[in-house]
Amino acid sequence: MEDRKFIIKEQGEEIFYKENLKYYNLIKKVYDRFDGKDYTKSSMGAEYIFYNTLIKFILNNKPKFILELGSGYTTYLMGTLIQDYNLDTKLLSLENDKKWYDWIKKEKLDPLDSVVMSDLESWNKDGKVFVKYTYDYNLDEVDYIVLDGPGHFEHEFEVGECQVVTKTWPKDNRESHELNITESHTHTVKRGINYNYCEILKKQNKPVQCLIDGRHDTRKFYENMFTQNQWSKKYIRTQDSIFKAPEKN
Repeated sequence: MEDRKFIIKEQGEEIFYKENLKYYNLIKKVYDRFDGKDYTKSSMGAEYIFYNTLIKFILNNKPKFILELGSGYTTYLMGTLIQDYNLDTKLLSLENDKKWYDWIKKEKLDPLDSVVMSDLESWNKDGKVFVKYTYDYNLDEVDYIVLDGPGHFEHEFEVGECQVVTKTWPKDNRESHELNITESHTHTVKRGINYNYCEILKKQNKPVQCLIDGRHDTRKFYENMFTQNQWSKKYIRTQDSIFKAPEKN
């Protein structure tokens, strides 16, 4: 099998370049360290448009406590942004993988020393696997969440559970599949639903702004939760569209 390489995600590059050239150059300079190298040498990063979306929200809303679920290049971007604009913003970034914790510290991508190690807790409910970081923080203070983790994690399925689990497949045939488990077994889960955001929403009993990077199952879970609570889904954001709506005559 061909070795996987770090590949820059270029969606929205032109918009990011035009609207936030300084931070485009900031991310691009770090990306250039790893471009073309083995993918295990770097966090995989986000699309350029995701960074641009993140910058606009922070500068427009100036949140007091940003909780980042899963560290990476966004940690570097947000920390630098907070420093550059002297924002009164606390940033806490939770990471469960020691490899990536060591990486972000070694590469000096944590300017505010905001990344901390956290254990994970996962459980099965209604045919879905939920997961959360167990690090203790004040749920009442969080007013912005950047949700990009955890990635793959180990979960122990009980006897008789039938779950969608992720295996390693050839590059041209990666997929999830159902596995009927006949004994207690630990598997790597890719599409778990992050529960930290849910805890914050329940504690504050009101919608809280959240930017989600991909994670279809997690986003759908929260969209359903917002519908049930009759909250506006505008609080659940994904990256901006790179397409402009046609002008009206």
